[in-house]
Amino acid sequence: MESERNLEWLYLYGVVRRSAIDFSRVAGVEGGCDVSLVCQGELACAASPVSHADYGREALEAPAGQLDWLAPRAIRHQEVVQRLRETGAVVPLRFGTLCPTAEDVRQLLQERHQPLLQSLVFLQDREEWGVKVFADPDLAGQAPGQLSGATDEPPPASPGKAYFLNKVKRKLAHERTLLRLAELDREIWARLLPYAVEARRHRCRDAAPGAPQLPVLSAALLLDRGRQPALAELAGQLEAEYRSCGVTVQLSGPWAAYSFCPDLGPMPAAADALREPERCAS
Repeated sequence: MESERNLEWLYLYGVVRRSAIDFSRVAGVEGGCDVSLVCQGELACAASPVSHADYGREALEAPAGQLDWLAPRAIRHQEVVQRLRETGAVVPLRFGTLCPTAEDVRQLLQERHQPLLQSLVFLQDREEWGVKVFADPDLAGQAPGQLSGATDEPPPASPGKAYFLNKVKRKLAHERTLLRLAELDREIWARLLPYAVEARRHRCRDAAPGAPQLPVLSAALLLDRGRQPALAELAGQLEAEYRSCGVTVQLSGPWAAYSFCPDLGPMPAAADALREPERCAS
């Protein structure tokens, strides 16, 4: 019986309309130029052979040496998806998606033909851009009139009273910061929406203690191709308008539209322990 180590499965990258795509200079996740298209009707899925033992759920969840193993393969995954994007719309698949055989891939394309085709039509001439907004916690937490740092309060009468007053001030400043960040989130989100065909919020990562910037908003925007300059101009306007809060806006892209593809349900034998690595990584 063939061992799991030698058992070859197909690693899947993304679905496109059937066409002739040159993968001769594009390395698959394992480094070889062995990516090809599995076709069914008017659809095709880019795939390359891998060892099932290397990409099964247990292997992907193993912590030892994971980053060193994952990083180059994630980059090659993205390079294949980018090659697919150059030919037109693509429905990208998450890192670690496997199918046992080409026949299983063809069955997948046949069974999900309609939602895949609808997605390709919807994504044509559109691209995903990431937006991250940060604010300076010291500036965002200041009450009106505090920006100069001046104070008319007399010094406390005792060390104990000083400790208590400082504790109260820190608590109030923290509450002001949270309220202002929530306001910034709502205001900036509303400013972004008119530029996008669709938009998705992502969870902001928690800031490290003492970080110079706090996350305000993390989002993905689906833009019509050619709209990025207008989005970049808006980012500059937002930084200028919210300078008093130390706001910075980071744009990343264009990316394949991972955030705007339909949920196709569980893939056959998918190793879905890992989501697509974050760009800027999300």
